[in-house]
Amino acid sequence: MNGDSVLLKLLAPKVDKALSNAHTVKELDRAVASYMDKNVMKLSTIGPVHRTVFLDDEINKFFNILGIDTGEVKGILKESKYIHSQWQIMNNPFNSTAAFAIRYFKMKKNKHMQDAMIIYLTLSMYPSLHHKYFKYEPNENIMNYTINNLSNKFKVKTSKNIFEALVDTTMVSDNTMSKRLIRGTDKDITEYVQAYKTRLNSMIKKIANVFYENQKKGLYLNMEEESNDPDEFRVADNDTQLTERLSDAVAMKLAVSGPNMKIVEISAKLSDISVNELRNTVNQLCDDKRNREEIKFLASSIIYLYICDEKNSKDRIGTNDFILYCLTVYKRANTTDENISKIKKILDSWLNKYSATYRRSNRVATLNDFRRALFTFVVYTIQQSTK
Repeated sequence: MNGDSVLLKLLAPKVDKALSNAHTVKELDRAVASYMDKNVMKLSTIGPVHRTVFLDDEINKFFNILGIDTGEVKGILKESKYIHSQWQIMNNPFNSTAAFAIRYFKMKKNKHMQDAMIIYLTLSMYPSLHHKYFKYEPNENIMNYTINNLSNKFKVKTSKNIFEALVDTTMVSDNTMSKRLIRGTDKDITEYVQAYKTRLNSMIKKIANVFYENQKKGLYLNMEEESNDPDEFRVADNDTQLTERLSDAVAMKLAVSGPNMKIVEISAKLSDISVNELRNTVNQLCDDKRNREEIKFLASSIIYLYICDEKNSKDRIGTNDFILYCLTVYKRANTTDENISKIKKILDSWLNKYSATYRRSNRVATLNDFRRALFTFVVYTIQQSTK
């Protein structure tokens, strides 16, 4: 066998034992969701604009959840004859442990947690690569120009945002290296982890090369003012583009992290409906990937009403003013506003599909309460997604 199997013999059993506990898996899922919640806006830009961090606190949280000592993992890594001491990526205990977690969920056919751990491992690598190619956070106007003018052969060009580009890139690695991950020799695990880093490095490097060329030429998308000069490569970033970005962040947050249960509870109580009923409804809604575009459209419609129709500042979306405005708008009776009408149609459609109580009820007041609760949930989710 080319390469020994020290990790498979000594590390894999520890990971498998930890993840055989349902509570541990639930806590791990929450950890990934929490990290996503903190970084969703930074990852929703179309290119690598904002720098995220993946600090020791995050790594320690991961190992504490698993109940595995990082010192033990480092000792196991040193026992491998295949893994060299100078291989920084493999001597980071998080990488090999995360790889075996992915392996465990893959073998148990737990697609949700498999994908969650792929995301976690991917985002743990992103900060160092961002710092490697961008000494400072790149100018967003230049980055927007860069991405908009790339060819479709670039993954980031055909993705909705940098998060999707990063994860799609490592999903390809996972699919390609799946058999080797399952086999699990030290060489296999090393190549699996290295494939992630290599593909991500290549993507960020290519973007950075084009970005710095555009920076030297002064090419950018102006996000603040319009230019009437046809010789300048500048166009205005209007409110529609801002709305697109924020609604993308909301859809991504719900797809990856799922609904925030505190928001579910608040929304249910404000509308005087069962918390369990709303929880079941939004869980099914967010789990069904076919709803992503409708979620994005609904969020976009709400945001557009606030910043375009009422000329409110985008900075106010994260405040209570946004909540109060949205709830007031919702109360408008017999509205002819097309956006509000579409919002209520989508809410009705979701409730008919995912709420048995809503389908059974004939009381107008009950139907309105359910619709308002779901609307409130979306509004609070938008507000939280901007923080």
